[in-house]
Amino acid sequence: MRIVFDARYIRTSDTDVLPAGGIGRYSYQLLRRMRNLDEDLKFLLVVPAGNGRPIFPESDMKIREVSCQFPANSFSTLYRLAEKIDFCGQDLFHSPFNMMPGKLPCPSVVTLHDIMWLTQPHLCAGFWPERVLVGALYQKGIRTALCRADHIITISEASRREIVRYKPEIVDRISVIHHGMESFFREIEQERVEALLAPLWSQIGMSGEKTTREIILCVGQGSPYKNQARAIQGFLGAFGKRDDIQLVVVNRFRRFDWKMRRLLARERAGERIILLDSVTDEQLLALYNRARIFLFPSLVEGFGMPQLEAMACGTPVLTSNRGAPAEISGGCSLLVNPENVEAIAHGLVELDQNEELRCKLIAAGRKRVQDFRWLDAAEKTMAVYQAVMRISG
Repeated sequence: MRIVFDARYIRTSDTDVLPAGGIGRYSYQLLRRMRNLDEDLKFLLVVPAGNGRPIFPESDMKIREVSCQFPANSFSTLYRLAEKIDFCGQDLFHSPFNMMPGKLPCPSVVTLHDIMWLTQPHLCAGFWPERVLVGALYQKGIRTALCRADHIITISEASRREIVRYKPEIVDRISVIHHGMESFFREIEQERVEALLAPLWSQIGMSGEKTTREIILCVGQGSPYKNQARAIQGFLGAFGKRDDIQLVVVNRFRRFDWKMRRLLARERAGERIILLDSVTDEQLLALYNRARIFLFPSLVEGFGMPQLEAMACGTPVLTSNRGAPAEISGGCSLLVNPENVEAIAHGLVELDQNEELRCKLIAAGRKRVQDFRWLDAAEKTMAVYQAVMRISG
């Protein structure tokens, strides 16, 4: 079987693989496992122009690469990709990031992580010009995928329900395949945690007793669905009178947010809340281990990988009582209404002060992460490929 896989979320330098965000990690981890599942399986990877080394330099002719000049998320992907890639002899195309090109000459599979741009665009971007311009692209890409893909993979039952509710006729050609969990995220020694964080604290000008405060950690990006404004309000409601605890917000992709700016302008709020535009993977690992609580109050998610990463690092999680966050938590997180600031604040206090609950959730979280394996995801994805090929003849 010959697969064209759009791997443009996986960038490389001359020495390293640099997956971009959750979709990049998803693509890379799937490919790592799938390439070894079947001796007859061959991949043609569409990679971003400017990549350094190959994604899998040790591979022989099982994996080839072809570079693409235009961005993954672009109208050029929708209208020109099929013309730019030589599909001769290829059996199937897989897009792992919501965008399905038109005029493909072979069967296709698309991974729809969510359809928020169709159902709740106001949660995708708070800045209305971005919502209109970027929304037009994503809405076209997702609608094309829903109409033209031979099979749709999504990553949670919550996402599947939302997709089927939006387009009921695709119910027989959609599968749920959960993400796996990377072994990189794990519990590490306290000495290493402090050593990894020392350069980060120095970089942002934090020193002295501030570096020893307890941490409530948020990881995500600035889109409204991440609910960071309520996370900050909940934190201030829970710990506003305490100087020994601070909120650290890691924004993997910073977006302009007036509401956030107003919150941070409140008296002393800026001293208690640390916004980090980006951190290295090792610094993120250290932050998960250092955190007393991981706060993940998303309004909507396709999956919600950060809460599993926190569980793997032995940190108790406070998350939403709805959708994918509740599903993926599997009863191993404290659930609250993400639209209720008082509920978030109460949950934070409970998880900080109730040692029995903390121990219970930490132990349950360690077991929960073992349910998510990338090899399982790869095998199920391969089964989808095979089913599509059988149906397509």
